Amino acid sequence: RHYGTCALVGSSGILLNSRCGAEIDSSDFVIRFNLSPRDGYTKDVGKKSSMMVLNTNMSHKAYDIFNNTSEQGSTTKGNVSNSRQFHIVLSSKYILYVVASLKMKFQRMQPSRFFTTVWDVLDSQHTSEMPSTGLLLVEIAITFCDRVRLYGFYPFARDQQNHAIPFHYWDASIHFPGPENIHNFVAEFQLLRKLHDNGVIEHKIGPCR
Repeated sequence: RHYGTCALVGSSGILLNSRCGAEIDSSDFVIRFNLSPRDGYTKDVGKKSSMMVLNTNMSHKAYDIFNNTSEQGSTTKGNVSNSRQFHIVLSSKYILYVVASLKMKFQRMQPSRFFTTVWDVLDSQHTSEMPSTGLLLVEIAITFCDRVRLYGFYPFARDQQNHAIPFHYWDASIHFPGPENIHNFVAEFQLLRKLHDNGVIEHKIGPCR
């Protein structure tokens, strides 16, 4: 199926006070990542969710989360079960348990055929790190969306006005990744800006109107 406007909602603290929620929710298809919360942040990140995507590391954590009967566990389950589709980017032995607990539509994505193009571009920027789940989903979204808008894809500790922002909009205690990280978020950010400048995507890094 093809969609008009798709929104990919990342996790950066740049989303705080962005007032992008309404714009995100106006999209035909909304992709979110790694059980990112919406409750308490809908003004900035919206509430609509068409697809929830987990990377491999998060799928391992999901086993513990979905086995948690606490209020926090119930809230996190709601973040996923309200999405029409639930995807794991790479295989994990925990997947079947999570899907069984949700009783929802599930697909396992096999993005290897998308790796080559993204890796070639990153290699041209002299980085050997693996592409992030977010970057892979950008390339995939371009294939089934007329317009792709990105929110919360911002790897820096300060916004354009030099105000400090957290790595994740919902948890200020999470530290920015160091040089040992398997992803080069700065190189990916530069690539996204080029795609934005060339009109391929809309990369939002400031407040929405």
